[in-house]
Amino acid sequence: MTAFEKGAGRAAAQDPSLSAARLNEGIALLNSQQLAQARDVLLEATRLQPQNARAWYNLGIAYRTLAQTDAAINAFEQVAKLDPGDADTLYFLGQLHMQAGRYDQAIAAFLKCLALDSLHLSAEFGLARAYLLSGNQAAATQHLARFDQLTESKIGKQISL
Repeated sequence: MTAFEKGAGRAAAQDPSLSAARLNEGIALLNSQQLAQARDVLLEATRLQPQNARAWYNLGIAYRTLAQTDAAINAFEQVAKLDPGDADTLYFLGQLHMQAGRYDQAIAAFLKCLALDSLHLSAEFGLARAYLLSGNQAAATQHLARFDQLTESKIGKQISL
């Protein structure tokens, strides 16, 4: 840990608004598509507040948008540890594992997501796709039919950033 990081950690402990300000700055940079800067600021925010799931989540979004898949997975795994009930985090883990060709891990993440939110359209579609890519046509067909049913009935909800 550098002297700056130690100092920033002490400053955050003395002034919690500093870490909140860094998180808000990172989110603003992320929203304005200044992705590398957002990643750096959000990484600092996670160092200042390692138990802040929101900081890790936004860092995961930044890494994902920058196509840094493994770093994004690590960030979202931190969120899942801190907030195991967040279905969208599990959706992103499923998507990222699928992109990395880890279909079993993708399927597991999508299933956990759907256990938390059975109307999560994006996870249902992702699960169908992961099953298809893994070679399980029957399961893919079953989940695609469920996706179609949720879409037609207009009760499913897609993820939105």
